Amino acid sequence: MSRAVAQQLTLVDWVLTQQGVRLEPVLAAISNFLDAHCELIAQVQRDLERGLKNPRTGRGGLTAEQVLRSLVLMRVKNWHYRELRERIADGFTLRQFTAFYARRVPRHDAFQRGFNRLTPQTLKVINELVVRAAVELGLEDGRKLRVDTTVVETDVHHPTDNTLLWDAVRIVTRLVNRLATALGGRHLKDFRNRTRAARRRMQDIQRMTTRQRQERQNGAYRQLIGIAEEVVSGARKVLQQTAARHGKDAIAGILADELRKQIKYFCDLGDRVIDQARRRVLDGEAVPNSEKIYSIFEPHTDLIKRGKVRSPIEFGHKVFLAESAHGLITQYEVLTGNPGDEHQVVASLQRHRDTFGRAPEWYGADRGFYSERSVASCAQDGVKIASIPQRGGRKTSERAAHEKSADFKKGQRFRAGVEGRILGGNEYAHVAAIARPFARRRSWPAFLGDVEDWQKERSIAVADLDDPAELAERYSMPIAALVPWQVRVGGSVSPDIRAEYVIECVITGADGVCQSLKGTIGSFPQPKMPPGSHRGRLVRSRRRTNRRERVAAR
Repeated sequence: MSRAVAQQLTLVDWVLTQQGVRLEPVLAAISNFLDAHCELIAQVQRDLERGLKNPRTGRGGLTAEQVLRSLVLMRVKNWHYRELRERIADGFTLRQFTAFYARRVPRHDAFQRGFNRLTPQTLKVINELVVRAAVELGLEDGRKLRVDTTVVETDVHHPTDNTLLWDAVRIVTRLVNRLATALGGRHLKDFRNRTRAARRRMQDIQRMTTRQRQERQNGAYRQLIGIAEEVVSGARKVLQQTAARHGKDAIAGILADELRKQIKYFCDLGDRVIDQARRRVLDGEAVPNSEKIYSIFEPHTDLIKRGKVRSPIEFGHKVFLAESAHGLITQYEVLTGNPGDEHQVVASLQRHRDTFGRAPEWYGADRGFYSERSVASCAQDGVKIASIPQRGGRKTSERAAHEKSADFKKGQRFRAGVEGRILGGNEYAHVAAIARPFARRRSWPAFLGDVEDWQKERSIAVADLDDPAELAERYSMPIAALVPWQVRVGGSVSPDIRAEYVIECVITGADGVCQSLKGTIGSFPQPKMPPGSHRGRLVRSRRRTNRRERVAAR
């Protein structure tokens, strides 16, 4: 795939730019900032060309400017990939911002592949450049700093020794079968398909009661480990036997080479899983977390324990965030393992001093960051108010009086703002998943039927959104023709964690100008109900009853 830095404007693009359409103020400011910092385009270009033998040949792909601007737009608007593609393709202003203009917008997965090629170093350079520009323009003085840590969970199932062994068996077997197909469909010697036996052993272990585990668990694990060892050793023999064999054509040969690399990679991970299961289950050894593997698909996953009641154990990566008073993320770090929060205070003060030239006057953190060294570092660096509550132990009279002071409480109220920043990033995926089924609706009457169902089930107060005359009166605009309703439904998170669904329609006025109208259908809280709770059973029973009534009415 060719990687062009920028594309030349066509005559159609130039004509469209002369129509007087302007970007919204936020996007216009971001566009001017990106135009003034061409070094970002060069950095993104190097990432896109990484690993390509000849970037100037092949099919045309996304340019560096399109990748960078689309990534910025996706993060600013908090859209997912499909919505990003639809919004860019549907609006000229966004086409202008992302440098697509009149060209065809690719599928959503093209954006995902382009964004994944950007290295963490590039993203950190972009963030540092934004912070530096804010300091130079006087938009951020760095007087206040609030810090916190969160966990970004990886997309893995809950790891157990038996499921990890089953994953290794089925993935290695699948890759070996694909290799056999690429080499002409011939049967590979010295390799047996043991997926059925491995699945049965894994299910037997999962279905054991506590008493059965004491009697039969070790025997079942020995069989499962033996099956996994047989599959891994057989896959390695296949690699040796087929090392000199090529596919029936050039494409099949390239595919076979890639499959060999993947088989070797997953065989190495399988060895780690087998060794871990043998040490933990059969030998009874307490394996350190640093030596464990929690997923063969995301082997970098860490086990995080933060003492949370709802989520005592999380699998992912711990992330440190530092935010200024104006909502600017001045620092972020993806931490290795599960280090204590108190170890991040000294480093955050040093990075803040490097960026702003001085330490912050206010430093807000939760009690997880408290230690005598943290408080002493804040005092030594010149922090006037270090609002870090003491964690555990008996407080001295001076410490108790300090935490009851007005400045300390004000610092804690300021610190609470970073929780909203973390919560907004984590809850968006949940709300987007709720809104996605309704976003596929294209029929306005059918959509209004759903609204009526929502009224019955959730008691939502819905205005007469299907009345064009009321819309015209509400927005004080004459209506000459009503184009077919173009319904878009999006989810957003409000401070009280409510899911809001917005209808967006397009109306053509008497002057021929199209205007976009938005109205909230309704909002309702999304309580997290346990699967076995009494309220959850009542809600599911009510939904089943309403579904039967709708089917009977049809």
